[in-house]
Amino acid sequence: MSNVLNDEFIYRTEDLKDSQLDEVFVESKMDRENIDFLKSRTPALLVGSRGTGKTMLLKIAEKELDSTFEDDRVLSIFVSFKKAIFLNTIEDIKYFRQWMLAKISFKLKRKLEKKGLLTNNELFGRYFNVDVSNQNLIDTLSQFTKLLEKASKRTVDFNSEVSHIFGRETEDIELLNELDYFHALIEDLCEELEIERIVLLFDEACHNFIPLQQREFFTLFRDLRSAYICCKAAVYPGISSFGTFQQFHDATVRKVERDLLEDEYVDYMRDIIKKQTDAEVYEKFEKQGQLLDFLIYSASGNPRLLLKSIYLASNGFKKLTSSRVNETIKSFYRSQIWNEHTKLGDIYSGHKNLIYKLNLSFTIECTIDQ
Repeated sequence: MSNVLNDEFIYRTEDLKDSQLDEVFVESKMDRENIDFLKSRTPALLVGSRGTGKTMLLKIAEKELDSTFEDDRVLSIFVSFKKAIFLNTIEDIKYFRQWMLAKISFKLKRKLEKKGLLTNNELFGRYFNVDVSNQNLIDTLSQFTKLLEKASKRTVDFNSEVSHIFGRETEDIELLNELDYFHALIEDLCEELEIERIVLLFDEACHNFIPLQQREFFTLFRDLRSAYICCKAAVYPGISSFGTFQQFHDATVRKVERDLLEDEYVDYMRDIIKKQTDAEVYEKFEKQGQLLDFLIYSASGNPRLLLKSIYLASNGFKKLTSSRVNETIKSFYRSQIWNEHTKLGDIYSGHKNLIYKLNLSFTIECTIDQ
């Protein structure tokens, strides 16, 4: 299909418009099962390492639910928590809870307006007791979340700025503090707008959170569950602090992983490359099939690692050579990836020891293989 954009691959789903998703997405049997599960009523955790395609699956699920909304009346809301790391310095956890609910409310109202469903702003104003017009509610929620995300810079008078945005203390805003009010809002929206249920798709949900925030998120995830709300979240394996949340009882875990021994594995990974290159470039790669397959197996089923290693090994889409492929496998995986993973310990300080142990294990394995 598509041509290489600006002589580079698209590595992250965030760089694509929704209309462009199908241009690069390659569906496997596992992907289809996960997408269908994301659209179901059952709460789910989508577990996978960085670059395995969790965000893409969430976005495809959202897009498919959007396309069938007129028939099924299931409304999908994609919510990214990637900026949660900026809230780590805020000591009072209540602001983190309020930030999450404000992000959800912002995305919900915006989606309803884009769908042409929210012609009566009184629905939100009924529960959002702040001194702003309903028309300006999105701007107000956006100002509040951005203020919290700037708090780590300590360049603002936090408490006074919050009061200025809402015209009152956040403790007095029921929708940001009491889930009963949020559930009442959702129930009214669904009944009056004839919505069957709302599917909340949380991206960047946990690895950006410190352990205390993770526990707060999973508590919210569990407590949001109702006849009208179903939650799904993309998380990293092995680093989540669940608190009182119980995976067995409160959600179903779905993994994003690809089996290198499956018959379709190589063809699937080749299709990912083919989708992002023009015919001439892909033909060059295909002529060096064995070298291409070396890189495919080295990526261990991770599309992002595959595309980055292909770009390096081909010297910018020129040609695959055995020397460059060997050098890429050695330098990219043993040096660059290891260094990037090590830096994660400084970014996500709550998981520093775990990240160090995982990196040490990875290095030992690479040394043994070498």
